[in-house]
Amino acid sequence: MKPLFRWTIGDTTLAGVDVLRASVSYALRVFGRDRFDWVVCSNAKENHHRVRQLSEKFGIGFHQATWDDFPLDVSTSSTDKRVHCHDTPGYDTFWKVCPPRMRLGAHEIIVDNDIIFQREPPEIEEFLNSRSTLMVKEVAEAHGKYFESFEEGETYNSGILGLPPDFDFGHNIRKAWKELGGFDALGCRDEQGLLTYVLKQCPHIDLSSDRVISLMTHGRAEFVEHEVLMEVGKQVKAVKKIEAMPYRFSGSEYAIHFQGVNRFTHHYWLKYLEMATISV
Repeated sequence: MKPLFRWTIGDTTLAGVDVLRASVSYALRVFGRDRFDWVVCSNAKENHHRVRQLSEKFGIGFHQATWDDFPLDVSTSSTDKRVHCHDTPGYDTFWKVCPPRMRLGAHEIIVDNDIIFQREPPEIEEFLNSRSTLMVKEVAEAHGKYFESFEEGETYNSGILGLPPDFDFGHNIRKAWKELGGFDALGCRDEQGLLTYVLKQCPHIDLSSDRVISLMTHGRAEFVEHEVLMEVGKQVKAVKKIEAMPYRFSGSEYAIHFQGVNRFTHHYWLKYLEMATISV
């Protein structure tokens, strides 16, 4: 069975849709159209037609995400049966696991819309020839309520999730959620913590932070300061301060994660457009 490569996107800035367009264009060229089956999973409302037209333009699948496929009881979420990020009202999260699997019998890669692969990291082929999960390392630690379940230096990001055949992601998410406290009012940091915790319980292949370059609004994070605070009656570990340095694109990066482009109009994405080799 052919492996599945799927993107997740919701309502974003127009730049967020442009990044997805570039992400799809690059991926089809870098990995080869016949290497995967491709699908865009969208919960977008305002950008619904743009996203659907994008998938039609590239001749790839489109899936309308729904909370009916969420693997946890959505009554545990914070407001209006939606899991959301507390410090950014209205910023929904957990959509990338609606549904948790689309092709249980094959390898499946779930990628955020704001990640562009320029070259194929060797870890992708390693993953496709294994029964391991695939994870991406991060500079900052943002595991929310689940920070105590990670060792020092286990800084993972949920922007890329690789699932091997027959790995029941939904079952494992429910199992971990119950075992780790059954927390309600889950937010975006908790999503990252819970999903990456599930994947790291298995043999896993890591994409390093040099394989996937994370760029913030003002550049690449060089120094990150964390703090432990109370959020909805539970201690969480969050990013307090990030010092970012200007980043110079080489054109030889394996992948670039444009964090924040879905929310902010000013972003390093604009600088990337100046050197992009594929029209977006």
